[in-house]
Amino acid sequence: MIVRPELVDFGTEPTGGQASQMLTICNDTEHEVTHFEIAMLGSPFWLSGFKRCSPVLVKGDYCQVTVTFAPHQSGEFTGGIMILGSGKPGETILKVPLQGIAVHYKDF
Repeated sequence: MIVRPELVDFGTEPTGGQASQMLTICNDTEHEVTHFEIAMLGSPFWLSGFKRCSPVLVKGDYCQVTVTFAPHQSGEFTGGIMILGSGKPGETILKVPLQGIAVHYKDF
C-alpha cells in the first residue's frame, strides 16, 4: 500500500483557524487489504471523510480522507495517522506523521 503525501505538514496557522489537506491511500499490492481502518493520534488534528472508505481495499482501489489542523492555542504540534489492515485486524501497515505550528492570530 502507498499513501500520499507521506508527511502532512500544515506549516504555520493562526490560533482559531484551520487548514485541511487530502490524504490518498492506495492498494498497489496484488491482494485485497482486509480489515482496513484509519486511526488518528494527536490533537489538534482530526480526520473526516473516512466513513466513505470501504473496509476492504481491492487491488488498485483507493481511499481519500481529509486531515484538518485546527489549533486553539499557540505552539508546535505533532501527531500521526495509523493505517491498519491486511490479513488480520490490528496489523499496522502505514504511519503518516502530522505537524503544524500555531501562532496567536495577532502574530500571524
